[in-house]
Amino acid sequence: MKTLWFLLDKEFRQLLRNRQLMRTLLLAPLIQLILLPLAADYSVRNIAIAVADNDHSTTSRRLIEKIVSSGYFKLTGYTASYPQALALVEQDKADLAVMQAKVKGELNGHDRKDKPEVLLDPMSNWHLYGDWVGGKNVGGTIQFVRMFGIIGLFVLLLACINFMNL
Repeated sequence: MKTLWFLLDKEFRQLLRNRQLMRTLLLAPLIQLILLPLAADYSVRNIAIAVADNDHSTTSRRLIEKIVSSGYFKLTGYTASYPQALALVEQDKADLAVMQAKVKGELNGHDRKDKPEVLLDPMSNWHLYGDWVGGKNVGGTIQFVRMFGIIGLFVLLLACINFMNL
């Protein structure tokens, strides 16, 4: 226990003696507390969707308008069938295919031989790559994560050099 108190006493004396070290220890976490929350943006925007509307009613058009007006989705294709919408996803013109059916029975009666699939990016990438353009992840918060990672490594390097000079 005496060794721990001795080490703490030695470190606090070093801190009080060196004003630049005190500023570094106080400013680095303060800057991180201010800047890092700006990099953490969990909203996913500009998701390109292709809609297969089998209903063609005013209700379905209003639903599509509500989806697009949310600001998170862009309507890139309005098709008559689900395979056409899925083709847009496969051609990277859309990120998501949405199907609206006339009646519930129509969904259950489609041919099971062709197994439709939806191609999406993993959810783990959504927070880091928040912007979507042309079906591809571009930028987003990953740029901030990389920048702050480099800054953090630089600060760590400075701390190691400072520790070796003691």
